[in-house]
This record gives sequence, structure tokens and C-alpha cells, in this order.
Amino acid sequence: MYLSDIGRFSVCGAEVWSASFDDGLATEDVTPAIRNEYIRSATDPRVRRQRYAVWFLLDLALCERFGKGVAAFDFKRDPDGKWSCADEGVYFSLSHSRNAVAVALSDAPVGVDIEALDGIDGRRPDLIRRVLTASERQTFEALPRQSQARFFAEKWCAKEAVFKRGGNGGFVPSRVNVSDFDVFTREVDIGGSRFMLAVVGQ
Repeated sequence: MYLSDIGRFSVCGAEVWSASFDDGLATEDVTPAIRNEYIRSATDPRVRRQRYAVWFLLDLALCERFGKGVAAFDFKRDPDGKWSCADEGVYFSLSHSRNAVAVALSDAPVGVDIEALDGIDGRRPDLIRRVLTASERQTFEALPRQSQARFFAEKWCAKEAVFKRGGNGGFVPSRVNVSDFDVFTREVDIGGSRFMLAVVGQ
């Protein structure tokens, strides 16, 4: 088994899966060819392992829901790098951070994002301006310092999920008001580390 600490829950009309993988995970050739090329194109070995592990988790989710894995579906990747499935009624989103992977599977457009909580620096003024809307910055600045990092991580993760659900072209997080979307966020423990996970459904 390539994955461990597998979690699953339903929210926003989606089945959401998360898991951890071992740093020593060896990637093998996989199908379909477009997926294999994507995995092999990563020059960083850790990114290669993340891409491999997240598709393995997608395979698990598809088998559970449809009784057949990734090899049975027709996947495509557009010039912006967004994955889709040509099979009617199959929508998915993938995310990875460090040694954790997440998949959201739905019958409508969906977005998922996962971020290591200790890897998001919500104290840099330039990053705060780039990610938060003006009203979010006001809320952020009024919070006690120990609450700011979580608030920033939650907004950043939610905006990434919004973009993955239906973003086209450039992504400008400071222009995305997450309250306009059906967004679910949760802190999760995966493989002994804390992550923020966000899901955006219909």
C-alpha cells in the first residue's frame, strides 16, 4: 500500500479523500500515458512522489465510487495545466502539500486544496496584500496575533480551492471573496502533521 492514514468525508456535494505517503515512495510507470508524462515531467523528486501519490488516491476514490480505477476513464489536461475527465458526470480536483495528498470527487465542478499549516507565512505584508481582500485584511488585523496565522491559512487555502474549481486565466487571490462560494474548511491531522483543507462545491 502506497498510502497511509487515509481519511474520507462528504461535504459540498463531494467525496473528499486525504492520505499521507512515505518519503521513500518509489514512483513507477503508470497509465494513462498523459498521467505518466505529467509525473515524470517533475524535476523535483518530492513533487514526482506527490503527483504519483495523489493519482493513486484518485484511483482509490474512483474504484470506491464507480467500481473502476483511473485506467478506465478518459483524462485530459488543458494548456493551463487543469485536469478534467471526459466521462460524463465525473469531476475531480487534486492537491498535495509535503507528504499529504487530497482528492475531491463529485458529479459537478469541485475544487480542493491542502496546505501544511506551518508552511504558510501569514506575517509577510506583501503576501497579506496579495492574498486577502480589503475587508479580510481588516478582520485579520483585528485578530489576536496567535489567531492571524490560522485565519490567513484558511483564506489562502479556500481561494486556491475556488480557483481549482473553475479558475481560468490569472489567479488574483485578493479579488476572490470566498463568502461568494460554498466553501468548507477544516484543520486535519495527516501523518502526524497539521494541514488546512478546503473544499468548494457547486
